[in-house]
Amino acid sequence: MGLPQPSFRKAFFRGQGLDLSDPCLLLPVLDHMPIPALLVEWPSRRITHVNTAAAEAFPFHLAEGTVLDTSSAVFGTVCAEGRLDSVAGSGRAERWSTVIDPETGFCWDLACSPLTGGGRKVTGVLLTAQDVTSRERLAAAEAAHARALREASHRAKNTLQLISSLLTLQTLSTTNADMRRTLQDCCGRIGIIAQLHQKTRQVQGEALVNFAAYLRDMANDVTAAGRGCPVITESDDAEVPAEAAVSLALIVNELVTNAARHAYGAGEGGVVSITLRACPGGGRQVVVSDRGRGVPPDFDPLRQGGMGLKMVRAFVGQLRGRMSLDRTAPGVAFIIDLPA
Repeated sequence: MGLPQPSFRKAFFRGQGLDLSDPCLLLPVLDHMPIPALLVEWPSRRITHVNTAAAEAFPFHLAEGTVLDTSSAVFGTVCAEGRLDSVAGSGRAERWSTVIDPETGFCWDLACSPLTGGGRKVTGVLLTAQDVTSRERLAAAEAAHARALREASHRAKNTLQLISSLLTLQTLSTTNADMRRTLQDCCGRIGIIAQLHQKTRQVQGEALVNFAAYLRDMANDVTAAGRGCPVITESDDAEVPAEAAVSLALIVNELVTNAARHAYGAGEGGVVSITLRACPGGGRQVVVSDRGRGVPPDFDPLRQGGMGLKMVRAFVGQLRGRMSLDRTAPGVAFIIDLPA
């Protein structure tokens, strides 16, 4: 049996009215279709043909000669709410997504195309069903995973906030200035991790953080808190894996904190700048800079510095990055190069 002529195929795939003047041409094509299909007479709604795929998918539920109604397996959906009447009346094909078979739990996308008998009058409809169960189950699994991630992030954020509150209470109860500053720094670092948990989102199964947005928020927070000088950012869009984002955020926070405390003298005005750029050869570069007093000529950032700079070196190594210093006056710039 030959395939339909081009004009027939064009009409079929566009969902236009089909010419049933030669059913001997249409029926073999339907029987070779891999998806369930029915021919239904209009307006009687009598099923005139059930293809092999439909008979296998819905055994004992669809029979030629019976009337299609709302009780018919899956395909009966088109009889509800005047859907079949709409197709026959308008002469236009329609589709319905995610029809669930209550007996099997399988999900189907349905399509209904009007058929003509050689003229404009609709004499029947062609119904097809596409099994989309795996698609729907995958979507449901991804949605459940995303909900679980949000809930876990929310719980982690609440736990971190509780720890931060306890440290704040301890800070208020101590009279030692060095201890107070150490506890305040710890609270700040915990707050950073809590913020990142809040900004984490799921993209194709991977937890990501929009790091450019995070930097803008951090700069606004630091500026609003009045920690010595305003912070400005200039960043390309960057989606960073959540685990790496925590390390990178702590690096930036330590460098910004150091600059805010030490770059400018009392009463001096100045800003701290953060830039995040994609490198032409892959990877990213983060620069934290100021226009202040700079650092001593013999200062080596890879070997010297306090607890904050030691932490920066540790996290840069964890990210397999490289840290360098630009001493070009005025001020100083800490440059972090990260691999792709």
